[in-house]
Amino acid sequence: MFGKEETMFVASYHTIKELNALSKKKASASYSLKLRAVAMAMEGESASQIGKTLGYCTSAIQKWIRRYNHHGLEGLIDRRPIITGRKRALTPEQEKAFLTRVEKGPEPCELLKVYHLSDLQFILKEEFGKKLTLPGVWGILRRFSYPPLTLRLQRYKANPKEQKKLKKIRNSSME
Repeated sequence: MFGKEETMFVASYHTIKELNALSKKKASASYSLKLRAVAMAMEGESASQIGKTLGYCTSAIQKWIRRYNHHGLEGLIDRRPIITGRKRALTPEQEKAFLTRVEKGPEPCELLKVYHLSDLQFILKEEFGKKLTLPGVWGILRRFSYPPLTLRLQRYKANPKEQKKLKKIRNSSME
C-alpha cells in the first residue's frame, strides 16, 4: 500500500480533450484547476501526483473527483457564494432612481444651478431615507462614472448669521 499509489475511478461524462478545452475557456481559475485535475485523473495519475503538480493536497483532489463522479461538471462549481465587501447602502432600483434625479438636475424651487455633494447627501436623506457620508455619496457617483463633484465652498462675503441659520436647518433635517 505504501509503495504504490492507486489511480482513482473517474466517471466518463466527458473526454480528456473536452475537459482540457473547457479548462482553457473558463474564466474562473479554481474551476479550470478542477477540470485539469479531473483530466489528469482520467489519464491515470494518482491523487498525490495531481496534488503535487497543481499545488493542492490529496484530499482536495479526491473531493473534486468524487464531486465530478456524482454531479458531473456542476459538482466542480464553487458552491459558496462570493460575497466581498460591504453591503451597498442603496438597492439597484434606488440607485437608478437617484441617478435619474441627479441627471435631471436641480428643481427650480431648489434655487441651485448645480448639485454639490452636500446637496446630493441631503436628497438621499430626504427622498430615500439613507444617511450617507460625503465619500459614500461620491462612491455611488464614481461607480457609475460620473464626473467629480466638489464640496460647496463658502463665499468670503457670505453673511455668517444666514449661514448659521441655513446650517441649523440643514443639520436638523439630516438627523
